[in-house]
Amino acid sequence: MRVLSLDGGGSWAILQVQALRNLFPQAQTGHDVLRQFDYVAANSGGTIVLAALIENFPLAQTEALFLDEQARREIFFKLPWWKRIPRIIGLGPRYDAEEKIKGLAARMPTHGNTPITDLSAIVRASTGQGFDFLMTTFDYDRRRAVFQRSDPNSMASSGAAPLVPGQRLVPTLAEAVHSATNAPVEFFDKPARYLLWDSALNPDANRHRRFWDGANGGYNNPTLAGLVEVLARPNGPAQNAISVLSIGTASVSLPWRLHYPSAPNMLVQDLPEQGLLRDIKALSMAILDDPPDAASFIAHVWLGGALPAPGAPPVIDGPVVRMNPLVQPVRTVNGNLVLPQGVSAGQFETLRELEMDAIEQDDVLLIQRFGQRWLADDVTNQAVRANSFTLAPQIGFNRFSDAKAAWLARAPIR
Repeated sequence: MRVLSLDGGGSWAILQVQALRNLFPQAQTGHDVLRQFDYVAANSGGTIVLAALIENFPLAQTEALFLDEQARREIFFKLPWWKRIPRIIGLGPRYDAEEKIKGLAARMPTHGNTPITDLSAIVRASTGQGFDFLMTTFDYDRRRAVFQRSDPNSMASSGAAPLVPGQRLVPTLAEAVHSATNAPVEFFDKPARYLLWDSALNPDANRHRRFWDGANGGYNNPTLAGLVEVLARPNGPAQNAISVLSIGTASVSLPWRLHYPSAPNMLVQDLPEQGLLRDIKALSMAILDDPPDAASFIAHVWLGGALPAPGAPPVIDGPVVRMNPLVQPVRTVNGNLVLPQGVSAGQFETLRELEMDAIEQDDVLLIQRFGQRWLADDVTNQAVRANSFTLAPQIGFNRFSDAKAAWLARAPIR
């Protein structure tokens, strides 16, 4: 059983497309990629990648979608200036959630209006392989994680509301992506909202459900959500028969200045200052960090992966392969920190401060170039677990090429 997990990350999800194109050079379209997997779990920007794969776009077209500034501006649709006034204090939404779904739907011409429970059969007919997926969201009204599933009979589901004639139980593809890409507080002004049956809502009112991005439930890295789905299947695979490819959208990971007092400022981090507004912003952004960064390690242990003894070589045959570029310095053999090869000081500083809603063309082109350096092994790949001081991998790989070789050894091209 092969599981693909796609992190959230807005415009940075172009890195996932670059990784898939490098990993499967023979693949021409999205269904060629989906043929290589049995289940896909995605959040936020990763759901846009998944939707493009389901739409069966040529992979070059999918990468071009992320490079299209007009498309980005129609998804990250800026609020009028008077609605952005709270940002004077450094906190508040920037984008219009109601406009976002229009931009998303315009990029899904074939299946955007198709209920997600109809999509598995469409993909299976094309690829000849079993296929299901989920997109992670967060129920604004119930304050809990919700998974938009392609499998209406999932044993991991808590059950559906009773069907009422004329009412829908599941979202369309465009609506599911809309709900999974709706990051709150710092990004979008309202929950994603659309008609959907819910027995807990007033029966005399419109049956609207409201959602935030799945990162709010701890699923920016949705690996664990996907694993629960496949392990809950009747007569499903044994834990040791599951392989997971987890692809991220870059992480900033800087060592503490305490450990490297002579390193340039841009390569290390200091303890942040405290304060109410700073803490609110930090909390709103923490959904992109742990537990998402921990998800790959938890999955590794859960699936029976080995743990290295102190001083032992890293574990390189685990069930989880993590591919994710790090905005991180490189530690030389003599213990110094230096910039990654091919990344200038100015580019590194921009990347470490650039948020997920990159809209400007120069910023997205910089992310694309950063991805190219990652694929060339100049930029560090995130291991499943690494030593926070030496930066050395303990489980997994710190080079993309090694992670690629490990995955293809576990899951040969179909």
